[in-house]
Amino acid sequence: MRQSAFALVGDLASACVAHLLPALDALVGCALALLELPRITEHALASANNACWSLGELIIKVDPERIVPHAGMGR
Repeated sequence: MRQSAFALVGDLASACVAHLLPALDALVGCALALLELPRITEHALASANNACWSLGELIIKVDPERIVPHAGMGR
């Protein structure tokens, strides 16, 4: 389910990011959580791949000021 969900997030970020802005903090937080090294297993690799891609699409489309607060997360 996470794999499909992040595929949808990436597609929406690419096509109509405004619809994702109200949930931006939660989406970025979930994507970053899936990309933590202990969580990336063979079983979760496809979900992590889509989370990474969708996060990239969000970063491209969203104003940098909205992304900067998340830059230190996951450390």
